Amino acid sequence: MIKSRKLHIAKGFLTAVAIVALTGCAPLFSTVKHEFDIAHTIHYTKMADIKGDIGDYTIYLDKADTLPVTVNIDSEFASAKDSKINLVLKKRLYFWIDFPKGIESMNENEKQKALKKVRVLVSGDAKTWASTSGGIDVLKQALGIKTGSLTIGASITKESGIGLEVGVFTNR
Repeated sequence: MIKSRKLHIAKGFLTAVAIVALTGCAPLFSTVKHEFDIAHTIHYTKMADIKGDIGDYTIYLDKADTLPVTVNIDSEFASAKDSKINLVLKKRLYFWIDFPKGIESMNENEKQKALKKVRVLVSGDAKTWASTSGGIDVLKQALGIKTGSLTIGASITKESGIGLEVGVFTNR
């Protein structure tokens, strides 16, 4: 039961990260330098063990961990709602939720204002951070990506019909 609760909390964290990242809360358009005490760097499955403020911790996913991603597309020619994929990480990835201090003691109005300032930051080294809503150039800096490409291809065969393929590639 404890393991199930921890897994539920971990999945909840990943969902919260995705929601905050996609809603664009408090963007930061440059990288931030910040290092955490090693005792405050934990694997996402151990989040239930956090004592104190989540903002005092960096949460990481390791190589081979999966990061659930929800894809939503709504355009004039197509839509996809809540399509789920799992990214399999090739290296450790760090997250930091820059969360307001003392939110527990705030009244509801203060909480709502403070929550608008929440930022989810990501890092490849747990030292240089970028807001997930700060733009591609800032994310590239924090993750050590030099260049990359997005490809979209289409195919038509008698056997499988029409298909699309999307590819994302990066170079370090």
